[in-house]
Amino acid sequence: VVFESAVKDVFAAAGISFTVRNMAMGGVPSYPNSMCMEDNFGADTDVVVWDFRMVERDEIKGELYVRQAMMLPKAPLICFKRKMSYLSRLHYAHKDAALHVLDEMST
Repeated sequence: VVFESAVKDVFAAAGISFTVRNMAMGGVPSYPNSMCMEDNFGADTDVVVWDFRMVERDEIKGELYVRQAMMLPKAPLICFKRKMSYLSRLHYAHKDAALHVLDEMST
């Protein structure tokens, strides 16, 4: 958990408890695990990252993942590592800052 060790002290200095849960599944699509997101990721999740692009291009499964994340108790920030065409159609369901694309392929 490299990211956690890199930023934990910064968050601690600000009085914020910071924990990273690496839920990587390696070559497994998001569905059906996304149906149990609270059980898999925890009810206290603040940020969820979708990075299933290697094995999943199904718009329905991607939208299901977003919808399940939005139903978590803390309505976490949802990050995508690649801009997927269906994301723009989900704008009605989230606030502007709630769904963010971190596209390492964009120029």
